[in-house]
Amino acid sequence: MRWWMWVIAVVLLLFTAMVSIHLAGFARYRALQNELRSSGYPVTPVEFVALGPAVDADRQARLWPLVSWPGPKWQDAISQTKVRPPFNELSEQQPPLAVDLAKRDQALKDAVYDLDALSTILAEGPCVVSVYGWIERDPTRLATIDISQSEQSKTPNLLAVRSIVTALATRACLDTNPMPELRRLESFQRTLDHPGVLIDAMISISATKIRDDAILWLATRGRVGTETLLPWVAEPPLQLQWCADGYAGERCIWQEPFSRLNWGFSGVIGSDSAFLADMLAFLVEWPIQGYDLTVCSSRVAQVEAGLLGKPVPSGCNMPLGIPPLLTNIILPNLQECAVTAIEAATQHRLKRCAALISAAYRRDGILPATLPPEAQGLRVNDNIPALIYERLSPSRFRIGTDPSGLRPPLIPVVRWKPGYVSTIGSPPSSSKSNVVGRWSLEIDLDAILIPPPEKPVAIPKPPTTLPP
Repeated sequence: MRWWMWVIAVVLLLFTAMVSIHLAGFARYRALQNELRSSGYPVTPVEFVALGPAVDADRQARLWPLVSWPGPKWQDAISQTKVRPPFNELSEQQPPLAVDLAKRDQALKDAVYDLDALSTILAEGPCVVSVYGWIERDPTRLATIDISQSEQSKTPNLLAVRSIVTALATRACLDTNPMPELRRLESFQRTLDHPGVLIDAMISISATKIRDDAILWLATRGRVGTETLLPWVAEPPLQLQWCADGYAGERCIWQEPFSRLNWGFSGVIGSDSAFLADMLAFLVEWPIQGYDLTVCSSRVAQVEAGLLGKPVPSGCNMPLGIPPLLTNIILPNLQECAVTAIEAATQHRLKRCAALISAAYRRDGILPATLPPEAQGLRVNDNIPALIYERLSPSRFRIGTDPSGLRPPLIPVVRWKPGYVSTIGSPPSSSKSNVVGRWSLEIDLDAILIPPPEKPVAIPKPPTTLPP
């Protein structure tokens, strides 16, 4: 054979191999999609959007400028200010500087117009602050979009939402009567109950943390009554469900449309979009596209199953030991979200239990001997373990998980060690500040300084020793 015939033969062989791997990968991807669908998971943008809440387009359009970035200047100011309740440590050991107070108060003053506009929109009817609020709704168009189009879907901005929640929480803590701002905070919180993708879930978790910190901050100062405290305490930890919904959105909104991408791979994997770069990316990714999608989607679905306690879907390996390009780029960050959700679900329960204990102390002048009956202290599942309550002094207590207990399955083994796990069973902290960790919370209620406009609550003098 002549040399050029060998060249043609090699090219044809390589082309045949590329096409064969491509087709086999997509056959495996379709099998995975069918398996997930039969197990009750949505697998396409059409199926996913059908599960979401209905929205009012006019309200959503007016809401968008408040939850996108860059937003009003006060949003950046309130995010940067050094003085804003709720304080993570729950105590103020040093008086804040006047200049910091002035910046905070100016940011709150500048926020009034936008917060009032937000309240007006929410009073008209339900709103959704997630990709569901602005995503394409036409099933015909959803069925044909590729990743370049789905990436244009609007998602709210984390900093914008945090600034709104921070402003409302700060006003609640500073006002003599916190209830009006707490009600506005709760109303806005309801808009975050339907995350569509992982950034939505992280926004919901972050905003919930700020609201929970504010109510705990008020409870430790005796400023919320049982009519406010008990409904809040009864709220279930939805962080795992939110995160699982976010993973489903990643599969359906971002990954499934990737299956319809035939050119432009370089833009997806973050390289130069010039023709030569696109050609190289095509040669690298197109043959393994189906397998790459299958590996990535199956691993995401496995984390979903772990969060929800569902049967784990089948896995998949790349052919010939080829590294999964898409999977290696996006999966590490996606998996970290599950860790955040599990930690947040525990903190959700810690803060509610701590608020009940604080309310009992403010009412009775003594720490309760056991967790109040309304507390969410029992084990829910492997990811939400039981809580232990310790009285460390007449006014200092700690609540947390058992550090020697089983590690939640989705928490990496390398993290589960002293410094990360709960401090239950350890000596009391020597810090004058309260100690807030991922798995435990330690508070000295007598160490809390209650500044104006708050008024100290008169309570009986605590005993010098703990009762038996």
